[in-house]
Amino acid sequence: MKVVIYSFNIEYTTSEIVEKINNKRFGEDFIKARESKFSSNEVFIQYYYVESIEDSLKKVIDEDVLDEIVSVFKNNGHFKILRKTYCFIDVARKTLEIYRGLDKKTEEIAANIAKCLNCEITQIKISPDKLIEIINKHSTEVRQLVFSNVEGLFRKVYVGRHLERNNLISSYLKKFYSYLTSITIKPKIRFLNGNSKYSVTINANKSSLSVSNGNNGIKLRPRFEIRQLTSFFIF
Repeated sequence: MKVVIYSFNIEYTTSEIVEKINNKRFGEDFIKARESKFSSNEVFIQYYYVESIEDSLKKVIDEDVLDEIVSVFKNNGHFKILRKTYCFIDVARKTLEIYRGLDKKTEEIAANIAKCLNCEITQIKISPDKLIEIINKHSTEVRQLVFSNVEGLFRKVYVGRHLERNNLISSYLKKFYSYLTSITIKPKIRFLNGNSKYSVTINANKSSLSVSNGNNGIKLRPRFEIRQLTSFFIF
């Protein structure tokens, strides 16, 4: 699963936000919102949008068979699919979290919510210093370090177990920390069911995090855990 994190700077209560965005429509897109049952500071949003059969299936089906399968759907009168993305607004932290990777649709969702709230919503910026702080304060193990455009010439990626214990990599990090753009860690958080086997990748360029178990990925984690992970960006 992936989450992109935005911030805004206007004071709202959860009830005011629900009133402003619930049942709003943007063409074929529409929003359902309610106050969270689990946090008094949060609004739970379900953002619905329509996607073509081709765009939806090409994410999960090999191109060699895509056209044939799409033709079957169209011959049966199915041209579009209604999809849903979860979002959360935290009025205390003044953040919007969109549960999908960064692309044009994610940016469109953020822009439409901003229109409803009549405010500016921007992606949270993550500096190399912040990434290093996350490593030092919020990780039990570093699995990957990505350095981009090092001295304007190349990209360097380190992958392995307990990279924080590798003296050579530690020296490289001290020398080129300003080029650090992405980290993968085992997070130091409280887990709802004690399962701490997944890793978290934090991408500074995309203001996003992704959760994976290293095999087939993880579709969804409890809000209790994701709230802790996104707090790394803010505090």
